[in-house]
Amino acid sequence: MEVRSEWGEESRSSRDFAFLHCADLHLDAPLKGLRGEHPELARRLRLARRVALERLARRAVEGRAAFWILAGDLFDRPEPSLGARRALLQALEVATEGGVRCFLACGNHDPAEHWPRDLPLPPGAHLFSAERVESFEVLKGEIPVAVVEGLSHLSSGEEANLARRFRAADRGLFSVAVLHAQVGDSARHGPYAPAALDDLVASGHDYWALGHVHQRGVLHREQPWVVYPGFLQGRSLRESGPGGGVWVEVKKGAARVRPVEVDAVRFERCRVVLEETLRGESEHQLVESLLRLRDSRREAGRGWILRLLLSTAPEGPRDRSPAWSQLWARPGWREELLEILREGEEAREDFVWIEGIEWQDAVASPSPGTAPGPLAKEVARIAQELREELSSNALTSSSLVSSFQGSLDYLEASASSTADLRATEWDRLPPGAARRWLMESSAGRSAQPLLRDWGRDELRQAIDEAEALLAALLRGETEAG
Repeated sequence: MEVRSEWGEESRSSRDFAFLHCADLHLDAPLKGLRGEHPELARRLRLARRVALERLARRAVEGRAAFWILAGDLFDRPEPSLGARRALLQALEVATEGGVRCFLACGNHDPAEHWPRDLPLPPGAHLFSAERVESFEVLKGEIPVAVVEGLSHLSSGEEANLARRFRAADRGLFSVAVLHAQVGDSARHGPYAPAALDDLVASGHDYWALGHVHQRGVLHREQPWVVYPGFLQGRSLRESGPGGGVWVEVKKGAARVRPVEVDAVRFERCRVVLEETLRGESEHQLVESLLRLRDSRREAGRGWILRLLLSTAPEGPRDRSPAWSQLWARPGWREELLEILREGEEAREDFVWIEGIEWQDAVASPSPGTAPGPLAKEVARIAQELREELSSNALTSSSLVSSFQGSLDYLEASASSTADLRATEWDRLPPGAARRWLMESSAGRSAQPLLRDWGRDELRQAIDEAEALLAALLRGETEAG
């Protein structure tokens, strides 16, 4: 899902204003990607989320926002640390002292029943009740410009459709609803306050300020806007890319939504095709090319944690580059490269830390005039996550089943207009362990007996087979083997 900058259709209100929308701060959640032997970088990772939150508060003030919405999961756990509570209070104080009203909602990680009682919010900040939908008019100067309504989660296991409790009153003002909820399919994010998109569209609001899904995106554009702002600060490579929130401008009743990037540390997977990037004929030249690639990511005010994914061009063998061939053949080549690429980075404010290096098979060229669809990209992303867990020794046969089970449910629910993933299709797949595993999973049965005795090589092969088979189904190319 992607946020685009675009003016919406005319709304009821004609007064101009702006507001900031964020969610899923997860203060106190550990950031991953560094081991204990790099204490300075580990310290900066621990502080990254608080730095990003402070930047967001200052952005609200500098942009003269009428209000700031924080839509749930502000804390990562029911009993947040003193440092996490202070970070939130300080950000709210910066905003409210700068004339920005703040509206907070509780989510499944920080439900109202466990909200810290010794956390007095500053004047101008309000935490929505979990008992009823509360409504507030927001003024710009002396003129009302918007109505903000919200509802909190009472418990960490909220299963009710809270969205159906919202009904916008027609006051002639731009109407904003605040809720931490899973809208649509819940296979990958959990059924917390589950709601259908139709529930939100029918409510009569102009903008739904949601939280819970960590990927920034727009579910509905105009009358109403339904927006997830994404995570504030990535925690690992699973939360790659920019973090922050969204800035919403309302002019003559029409809303414009654009991303705000404030993350202090950014995670990213960086694909490197050797023949395109590393043209050196010696190991020294190859290393220099990688150093230039690292330095090209350097950015004031932000650190980077990268994983390099090395591959050859589709038509070339692994030994096409003589320098790469020499390096690949030597034991310990990853450790050698990492030591060189990390040298001096820990002491830099604008660090670019190479978290790891992986070899991948040749990158396949897409057919002319075609591009991978969203489901094909999702298959590739899921498979890559599983490979990373396997590489870090975090993946077992049982967790492999549960990880891909949710993914299969997600794909099957999403693919009705794109590909046929019905159980009757599995019989057409080539024989193999992955085929049996997928058949069992699609039928809702446990595939654990198939994987109980598998080692790492078998698990890796199963991931590769499953990715290929699902991708083939999405292309409609499966044939009997």
